[in-house]
Amino acid sequence: MITKRETKILLTAYKNIYGTEFIPHTAGEKLKMHKAIYLLQELGTVCGDFNFFWHISGPYSHELHKGLLEIEANYCIGEIHECSNGCSFKPQAEESMQKLNNIFSQAGDSGYTSTEWCEVLGSIHYIKKYKCSCESDEKIIATLEKEKVNLNRHDSNLQALHLLRENNFL
Repeated sequence: MITKRETKILLTAYKNIYGTEFIPHTAGEKLKMHKAIYLLQELGTVCGDFNFFWHISGPYSHELHKGLLEIEANYCIGEIHECSNGCSFKPQAEESMQKLNNIFSQAGDSGYTSTEWCEVLGSIHYIKKYKCSCESDEKIIATLEKEKVNLNRHDSNLQALHLLRENNFL
């Protein structure tokens, strides 16, 4: 069960990263939450007890998914709004969220939807760190495009990898 504090952390982090409040009733928003929390945790920001593994849509956490379902079932829009403004973070976490905001906001230049762009970024990071750590950039992108045939914009995928590297995610 997700605590009120964890709910505030998740909802505030989402708002800080994407500039909008989390809408729990859509699969795309849940996917974006997964990628944001995965990458925040990879940068050292504790958002809850979420273990991530490889899934059809990239890094995925059963614990986070259950928490998001609880938020969907138990919180109205007004409560989500209230919780989205109810948490402060350490400077390192704020910096990490700003980095994520910067790279996630570049979806328009990629040819991907914002949800697909989040999936690309999270998936490339996971592939590089946990599946093909010693491989070349081309091998990492080839693995992404093989495992996720809908994410086949090669130049945009390379751009995502470079953005992750430039922002010290890799």
